Amino acid sequence: MIGIVGAIVGDLIGYAYEFHSTKDYNFQLLTKDSHVTDDSTCTIAVADWLLHTNRTHEELVDKLKYWCQKYDYGFGPQFNSWVKSDRRDPYFSYGNGSAMRVSPVAWVATSFEECMQLAKISAEVTHNHPEGIKGACTIAAAIYLYKEGKKTKEEIIKYLCDETGYKLQSYDELYKTHRFNCICQCSVPACLTCWYESTSYEDCIRKAISLGGDADTEACIAGSISNAREETSIDDEFAKQLIEYKFIPEEFVNIINEFHDKYEK
Repeated sequence: MIGIVGAIVGDLIGYAYEFHSTKDYNFQLLTKDSHVTDDSTCTIAVADWLLHTNRTHEELVDKLKYWCQKYDYGFGPQFNSWVKSDRRDPYFSYGNGSAMRVSPVAWVATSFEECMQLAKISAEVTHNHPEGIKGACTIAAAIYLYKEGKKTKEEIIKYLCDETGYKLQSYDELYKTHRFNCICQCSVPACLTCWYESTSYEDCIRKAISLGGDADTEACIAGSISNAREETSIDDEFAKQLIEYKFIPEEFVNIINEFHDKYEK
């Protein structure tokens, strides 16, 4: 099953290892602690914004506040303060939250230019620091280019690194040094490596989580790229089981299905 469900499943699987990090590639995929987090909530908010509004900054603020107030799975301090206040202006963040919620824009965009425009808006309502915007645009670009199938992984990585200045390490190098650091400058290059060196959706998720960092968010980001192509997307039966056994809230499933029917087929 292609599409934004890849981000949400990555988040769901990674949560159990967010505060109990693992370096074991063969970790248990689902545990009693597995559930979606704010990463999924924000992804759903962006999808809802794209589906049901004119895609303005103000409308995205409304959607983020609506979904995040309704499904409070815990947020970073700055975002939490923003969500629960009357504040509507951004707060110059460069956290990896801009990259973890951006995946829906790559499916809606009808051109690369539109993808970048929507990615920028999706970030700058809160994450208007240049690094926050760059992180969102980089992941949106990776998904869009991989989805289109006109460039190889090598070509996509070279283009992204040339454009952004990101310096990628190999997975083996990252495995030795990567730690919990929830900023775009740390998470985005690491997620690109996990996707680039992976052979399947599960391999991508396992690589992202076994780095021992911000597991749910980095699995969400890496999984969102992997899930852009059928050959590296999440197994259909596994995705259906997660929905059937209520790992994902019904309201989220409704948005996922509506989005998939309109944009991902």
